This record gives sequence, C-alpha cells and structure tokens, in this order.
Amino acid sequence: MEQFNLLDIANTISLRNIASSIENKSQIYIDENKSLSILIDDELYEKEFQSTSPLNKDKLYIILSKIISKKPKNIIIDLDISPDYNFQNNKNTNNSLYKLLKKHSKNINFTLPFAIYSKTKENKSIKRTWMKNMCKNGISFAIPFIHSQMGISLNFYDYKNSLYNTTLKNNSVCKNLLNSKNGIYTLLKKYKNDFKNSKEFPINFENSNSSNIILTSINQLNSYSLKDKTIFLGGKYGYSDKYLTPYGEKVGTQIHEAIFYTQTHKINNANTSITVFADLFLAFTFGLLLEKILEFRKKAQSLNIIAVLNILLFIFLILFIFISSYISSHIYHNFYIWLNPIPLIIGMFLDSIIGLSQKENINKDILNWKNILYYLFVLIFIILGVYSILLTSLNL
Repeated sequence: MEQFNLLDIANTISLRNIASSIENKSQIYIDENKSLSILIDDELYEKEFQSTSPLNKDKLYIILSKIISKKPKNIIIDLDISPDYNFQNNKNTNNSLYKLLKKHSKNINFTLPFAIYSKTKENKSIKRTWMKNMCKNGISFAIPFIHSQMGISLNFYDYKNSLYNTTLKNNSVCKNLLNSKNGIYTLLKKYKNDFKNSKEFPINFENSNSSNIILTSINQLNSYSLKDKTIFLGGKYGYSDKYLTPYGEKVGTQIHEAIFYTQTHKINNANTSITVFADLFLAFTFGLLLEKILEFRKKAQSLNIIAVLNILLFIFLILFIFISSYISSHIYHNFYIWLNPIPLIIGMFLDSIIGLSQKENINKDILNWKNILYYLFVLIFIILGVYSILLTSLNL
C-alpha cells in the first residue's frame, strides 16, 4: 500500500483481468527459442521428490545429466542445491551432483543461486565453503532477487549479478566470496542494496508462453533439442515464488528467463503525445456514441423504447470497457504504456445519465441538494479523467 494508491490498485487489477485477451495460452515450447525455462511440475515434484524441500540431489543429478547431454550453452539453476548441515557426514551420492557440474563447467556456463537460507551458524559456514569451492571450479553464483510490487512483476533491475545476467564469468559474487572475509548475510545485504539501486527497465513477456518445458516426467527431456541454448531450471510447484504479469501468472524462473529474453528484445517506449491522443480518442469516441443513444432516448415516445435504450446503454458501457481495455493491453504489451480509459468512460457515462434527468428538471436554486450532488459527481469524474491522462502522459 506504500507503493500504490487505490486507483493504481484498480489499474493492476484491470491489467490482471485482461491478460487473457491477448495471451497465447499454448504452453508448447517452440524450438526456435534461444532460451527457455525447464520447470519441475507439481506432478513430478510429488512423484519423484515426494513433495519435500530441498529437492533430492540424486534426482536432480539425473535431470541435469539429461540436460547436459543435450549440449546447451548456459545452464542457470534457480533451485537451492547447496549442502545442508549433515552433508559433510553424508555418505550418499549427493556429491555426484556437484562433481557433475565441475566436470562440465569448461564447456557449459553454470550459474547457481546465492545460498541465502541458512538456519545455523555451522550451516552458514558449510554453504560459504561450498560456494567458494564451486567458484574455484569455474561455476558462477548470482542473486535470485525479483523486483515485484504487490505480487506483480512488470520491471527488472539491470543488476549485473542477477540470475538473468548469466553469461558473466568470474562475476563479483565469486570474487567477493573468494577475497572477502565477510559473512554470507553481510554480502547479501550489500547485493540487495546494489540490486535496488540499479537502473529499472520493463520486462518483455512476449515470448514467455512459448519458452517453457513443463516436466511431468524426467524422461520427457529426451524429446527436446537443447543444443547451444540457455536453460533456466526451476520449479513450478508450490504456492510461493509466483507473480502476476500481463501474460498471466508466472513463477520466478519464468521471470528470470523473460528478463534474459528482454536483454535482446527490449520494449519500445511509446511517444507520450501519441498515447495521450489515443487515450482521449477512446474516451471521446465513447462519449460521441453515447450522446447519439441519449438523443434517441430523449425523442422516444414510449416507456418501452426508453427501457430498451436504457438496457442498450448499459450493454454499450460494458462492451466499450472491454474493447478499450483490449486496445490498451495491446498498447501496453508493445510500448509499455498503460492507457486507462475506464475512469473517463465511467465518468462520462454517469455524467450523461445523471445529467439527463437533472437537465430535464433543472432547478434555478443552485444550492438545491440534487444540483449539489450532480456537480459533485461531475467534479469527481473530471478529476478521474485528468488522473487518467496524467497516468498516460507521465508514463506511470
């Protein structure tokens, strides 16, 4: 609530509701994509990992072995694969996962998330030692932060040490781990401040629905060609790490992949004078058509015709809101400008309806409570209209 006022919340709710108007609902991966998200689905999470976290590293070893055999260019793992406290005394095959990464690090760029969560002091020490060891073997670490407000992710910070900037070898995360004596949380605090102070850009989600492989079975990976691609491996299971976008709900890994795609497919910024004109054009087109219907209503000779026209007015209002929202969503997706014609439309509609009956029975007493109520409504929706135009012209 510190970031949004009530009308901003209305804008984001509208954006959420109209996502389906242009969303490509197909989740089928298109082979032409140079980057993609491979997501562990709820079904695979329950069947192979018994719905436990952290994930079983032996199962992850199998998944990564299959991905590596396809010879991708980069593999970014958006999962916590860091060792736990009992790891150093554990004789199982967990260490095989780390050996696998080290073995192929010369041919594939691996990036792992910074090990953030540590319950004990001993655990922090183990994780730090492990990260340093992986850094020495040519494996990078990055910060998995995602910029969101009220669960809505539209922008990203161009922070060089983020997961989506994955091609950086020997990044400063590894340099700090190897050269600094600071603890994990001290470094993490520094990264968080640097992240928030980075330049902000809009995320291009245009490719996000065709760059996913949803894993319901490990053997499913045999069907895909991943050669020279950038792979983001993460989870689609659970209820956390999910964000609203103009193209529907996405998990964190998909956000990272969309940002990676944005690096080479940035969204164009629209000319603000053109968008202001488009905003006003939508509203006043509605006003012109509304006026024509009201003229017919005024000339109607029977109550039945008036009733039909009243119903037509309501249907026309709903229809025009959907049409204008559809147009606005296209402009947003292509130019990162969110037009908000709805306050103008509703304002003009109520002004016309209230004003129609008011003008038919105009009272010379300006202080009459009906007149006061009428002008109060007019003032409120003039303010909403001006606010709508300012949102557009200031690119908010």
